[in-house]
Amino acid sequence: MDAKLGTDNGGTYVGKTVVWDSQSGRELITIPDQAASAASWSPDSKRIATAQARVIKIWDWKTGNLEATLVGHRKDVASLAWSPDGRQIASASADLTTRIWDVASKTLNLSFGGHSVAVQRVAWNPIGNRLASIDIFGTTQIYAATPSELMRIARQRVTRPLSIDECRTYLHTERCPTIPEF
Repeated sequence: MDAKLGTDNGGTYVGKTVVWDSQSGRELITIPDQAASAASWSPDSKRIATAQARVIKIWDWKTGNLEATLVGHRKDVASLAWSPDGRQIASASADLTTRIWDVASKTLNLSFGGHSVAVQRVAWNPIGNRLASIDIFGTTQIYAATPSELMRIARQRVTRPLSIDECRTYLHTERCPTIPEF
């Protein structure tokens, strides 16, 4: 079966997110009270992430059960994208940030700034170590989405060891990782 996700701003499905069988057109499941501003299938097609205003929700699409609620954006979420391995979800928001959430722990992993206007789209690269975001003016930001990718870039470009404060700020860790001498 090939399922399709949709939201409706008018008509029968006002205030709902609906999953249809794209072959038959039959409604498979309706998620009530969730008129989504963004939606994304998990890579294994078992879950749907939806955003309504500032809140991200992850649902089991077959049962309609809510699995997780992710809260942290200060303005509306415009786009969602699952990591290729399905363990994380990225969000783009009008609060000028792009965020990466851990689905299992329901926690924020990373938050990226850099845009001067609302971020409208987010996408992972195929191997899941970089994240792209695009704002409403079309400015694109590319981020290292994993600590190992960030360290790989740092080894290539940083000309001195990071201070403890820099490790806290940029790596979100209390201890700086050991890196080769410069």
